[in-house]
Amino acid sequence: MRSARGLLIGACAVLAFAGAAQAVTVKQIEDGLVRYMNDGFKCTGLKVVVQTFDDPQAVQEGHLKLVHITVTRADFEGITMHELSLKAYDVKLVVSALLEQNKLLTNRAKNMTMHARFTEAEMNEALKTKKMPIQSFQVHFQDGKLVATGTHRFLVGNQLKMIAHLEPKDDGVHLVAEKVWVNGLPLPVGQLKKIIDKMNPLINLERLPFHPKAKTITIHEQDLEVS
Repeated sequence: MRSARGLLIGACAVLAFAGAAQAVTVKQIEDGLVRYMNDGFKCTGLKVVVQTFDDPQAVQEGHLKLVHITVTRADFEGITMHELSLKAYDVKLVVSALLEQNKLLTNRAKNMTMHARFTEAEMNEALKTKKMPIQSFQVHFQDGKLVATGTHRFLVGNQLKMIAHLEPKDDGVHLVAEKVWVNGLPLPVGQLKKIIDKMNPLINLERLPFHPKAKTITIHEQDLEVS
């Protein structure tokens, strides 16, 4: 009996050790998030900090108290973001998907905050990739608005000017035209819609971790901030 009991205790110890060896660590999750960000966003100055709940089992289940991602600069779908900060609270993520497949699957993030800055010059570079019927399209930040100029390819007398503002939507930041002229005359509604549909969302936030939604947009002289 003693021998059998000793074998049983030894087997349990081995299993316990194996289970402990396979336990997911905070460092593994942080490294997984770093890989995910670098793979999708060409990051410079990337840092990831994870805070956990007191229950050790919560980490194994992907239940985290806080995930804080900061990036000095990130190239994101043609637009460069500066000073990106993402904080997600009470997060539940799928650990196996992150560590084994480099996928960020989240069941929930109870609350989150975000901040990023976009320069006027880099936004104009990104706009060159949009398939619009406007050539030499340039946006300038002025008095909290966007003033844009360009050349409409399909209209005679085709110098375009637009005054617009930015609005937060579920998928990111959208440009909303207030007034548009071609050679001093109002642009027809149908033509205007085609231009705007090609541009929006001006800044797409859906692919960012935890799917933040913009709430506040502040336009400065040479850049804009999204929070």
